[in-house]
Amino acid sequence: SNVRPLLVRFDHIGRRELREAVELVNRLYHDGYEMEYLTKMLVSFFRDALLVKVDSSFDPAAAGSRLPAESREAGGALTAYTADDLADAIVHLIEAIAASRRSPIPQLPLELALIRIVHGVPEKE
Repeated sequence: SNVRPLLVRFDHIGRRELREAVELVNRLYHDGYEMEYLTKMLVSFFRDALLVKVDSSFDPAAAGSRLPAESREAGGALTAYTADDLADAIVHLIEAIAASRRSPIPQLPLELALIRIVHGVPEKE
């Protein structure tokens, strides 16, 4: 599938390499990828990683994963993230999907989500 190479390329997120992850989003946008589709794919990927994190015997295919083989292969990229980190990432990505429908810059909501995923949400003063 053409999804596998994409998820493997998103290992920048697992290594918390923000610049590389944002550059990848922009390359994919300019290559014609729909940002909403890409963000939904990342939601599935983080969901699978979260479920494996909380139960190592979890089988993504049995739980209706959209990307079972890819999630198993690329899920190792997210081992540095705690279950809370993964859950927060899913929330940021879902918010990005909603925001993408209003954004004048199509890739901006996903970029903001990646900033929050990689660096955390800034504390309010």
